[in-house]
Amino acid sequence: MNPTFNTVEDLIVDNSFRKWVLQNDPKAKAQWKQYLSANPEKKELVEEAKQFLKKLPRVNYQLPTSDLEIIWAQIEKASESEIYNQEQTMASTPTGARVRSISSKWYYMAASIVLILIAFGISQRYSSLLGDTTVSFHTKYGENQTIELPDGSVVTLNANSSLTYNSEHFDDDRRTVKLDGEAFFKISKRALPGGGKIKFIVETADLEVEVLGTEFNVNTRRASTKVVLTEGQVQIKLTKTDSVGPITMLPGEKITYTSGQKSPTKEQAKVNVATAWKENELIFEDTPVGEIIHVLEDNYGLRIKLKKPGIAERHYTGKFKNPDPEVILMALSGLFDLKLERRNGTVTLN
Repeated sequence: MNPTFNTVEDLIVDNSFRKWVLQNDPKAKAQWKQYLSANPEKKELVEEAKQFLKKLPRVNYQLPTSDLEIIWAQIEKASESEIYNQEQTMASTPTGARVRSISSKWYYMAASIVLILIAFGISQRYSSLLGDTTVSFHTKYGENQTIELPDGSVVTLNANSSLTYNSEHFDDDRRTVKLDGEAFFKISKRALPGGGKIKFIVETADLEVEVLGTEFNVNTRRASTKVVLTEGQVQIKLTKTDSVGPITMLPGEKITYTSGQKSPTKEQAKVNVATAWKENELIFEDTPVGEIIHVLEDNYGLRIKLKKPGIAERHYTGKFKNPDPEVILMALSGLFDLKLERRNGTVTLN
């Protein structure tokens, strides 16, 4: 890490600094904690740069790295032209060199900020200037992300998932986030001035998970919501029907609700299996092959067809650390005597 950060622009163009501030990346967070410990005089400068980044507006998309490289090349080309034009017009001016240096510095500063805005999905239409205070996090296939919310709660977002909340109202008497995909929540306890507890609500397409302070996993894949409670107590409320009242969950229980069902089902959960993904593991215990295929499709973006009759109902047990979908497919094909075929982006097992 560069020990000579002297300006805000030095910090905001640093990749690890942006990962720490914008993504709460654990590795970057540890690096900057160590840096501030060794350089306490930089604390005020670092805080100023953090606030600068946090106040920038947001958008809902990210450009591929290849596109960013093209943009950067165009910026560099444009800046070279800018410097050349200044040299031609200011060569006879005593202060020309100084003016050129300052202009070039701020040109790169502006260019770097534009790249940051695009690369980290922070600005497209400057929506916050129009009053939009929605904060969104999205993960790609095969990617997990740890997020620290403004109240100190920590969310681990599984692959191909999204989490959104309104930053303007998040610290009121109701903390609410919306989830599409899968996430593990570790909720911080918050109290109102009068002593009451501030609720934390996780909204999905069909239900709400209401908590005061606890740890739990929520999966919203394939028109079905599954909630596994690991610690504390939560209350489940269906949002599209009044025929079922709130359901209280205790640690070790699992609630499953599929759109159209009359009521959720409750059962004892295999907590280690349901939450293994956040430790970058996949555990299957007597799991139907059809369900395993859904996991591979949802988490890694694969398209898989099962053609061998009855194979979806067969069961498999296995544990994969740092899972590779290809390894899992090979394990299934070897165990059940399946032939793997790949054509036009689709894997067929027959």
